[in-house]
Amino acid sequence: MGVTVATPGVVEIISAQLKNDLPGLMGFGVTSLKNMRKFYEAWATIEDKSATAVADLQNTEKAPW
Repeated sequence: MGVTVATPGVVEIISAQLKNDLPGLMGFGVTSLKNMRKFYEAWATIEDKSATAVADLQNTEKAPW
């Protein structure tokens, strides 16, 4: 899964825009935005898997333990 950025420097532009639009808030540096993206991508795959796991558990008549 992984989102690719089409234009080099787009994260820098987004970072600058967020800093401009939200001057009192911190945490919108380039590194932070890249880490946010990594976090989202990691959890998005886990979320997909957890929905399948819950469905599997709901389809069993008895708990396996």
